[in-house]
Formats: sequence, C-alpha cells, structure tokens
Amino acid sequence: MMPVSEEPLGRDFRTLLYLFIGLRLILLIVYQPQILETDDSELPVIERGLSYLGDFREHYEFARRINTNNLPYRDYWVEFPPVFIALSALIESLTSDFTAWASVMFLIMLAFDAGNLIFVYRIGNRLYDEETAFAMATVYALLAAPIIMLAWNFEVMVSFSILAALWFFPDYANQNWKGRAKHAAPLRNWAHLIKTP
Repeated sequence: MMPVSEEPLGRDFRTLLYLFIGLRLILLIVYQPQILETDDSELPVIERGLSYLGDFREHYEFARRINTNNLPYRDYWVEFPPVFIALSALIESLTSDFTAWASVMFLIMLAFDAGNLIFVYRIGNRLYDEETAFAMATVYALLAAPIIMLAWNFEVMVSFSILAALWFFPDYANQNWKGRAKHAAPLRNWAHLIKTP
C-alpha cells in the first residue's frame, strides 16, 4: 500500500506538476497545430491551433531547408542558436508534416517547461521555505505567458538554461545566496554585447 501524503491535496507539489502537465497536454490535443491550404490567392495557407501567430511555422521551414542539404549560417542566415535548429531539423527528418512536427516540438518544450516549474519550486525552497516555494511554483503554473510561449518559440529552453544555471551555480558563499549574487554581478557587463548589432 502506498503511503498517503500528509500534505493537503492543494499543497502537494506533485499534484501541481501533474495539473501543469495535464493542462498543456489537453491544450495540445484540443488545439493541434496545423496548416490548412485554401483556394484564396491572397492567403493560400492558414495556420491554426496552438502555434497560430507564433514562430513554429518559420522554424519548420528552416528545418525543411536544412534537410534539403542547406546549412544554417552558411546557405541562409538564421538568428537562432544552433541547438534549437539542430533539434528542429532532427524532428523534421523524423516526422511527416507540420502537425506532427509541431506536436513533437510542443512535447519537448513541455518537458523543458516542467523542468522550469521544478526549478522555480526548488530555488524558492532553497531561498525561503516550502510554503513560499509552493506559492512561487503556483504563480508560475497559472501564468498565461508560459503556455503561449510553449507553442510559439523556444524561449522555454532559454528559461530552463537560466534556472538550471541558478540552481547549479557553484557554492562560493557557503550556502549564502545573497553572497552568490555578488559573484554573478560581473555578468551584467556582458549584457552590453547582447545589445550590439
């Protein structure tokens, strides 16, 4: 017999994680990304579903170009990091159409987003206490922007990398997170390089 959790149902982080993933899976099932061809000469292709108004279609076209013996950064310019380009090209070579490609990419982004939720909870637990950490994770889970960005772009991977860096940051200050901030302060000088064209 499995042990029963002593925490109330609403305070259990696992329940929050299951609801977080479940909502996104239901959205993927109900609003599948798809491209519809029309007879209209002005608008021959219409995009519908979760990826509507996002960049997934553009990323899919980049992946198709890569799989036709073109190379990003040489045969055409891509402003995205090569990790996402390589991932999208691999998925495009394994799938048959946009709907399948976008659904697989959504599931991969969902794994990164679930990791974001876990990192928010763990960092909050390390900085404050379990109650505050759960509140922080709940706020992140209820935000609309992560749901939208999940099917539009690869920003979820960027957030995951930042949160993972915060979690695995070397312990220079003997478990003192405020002391860690002074070690990260020189990184702000690198932000000016991002602004340069």
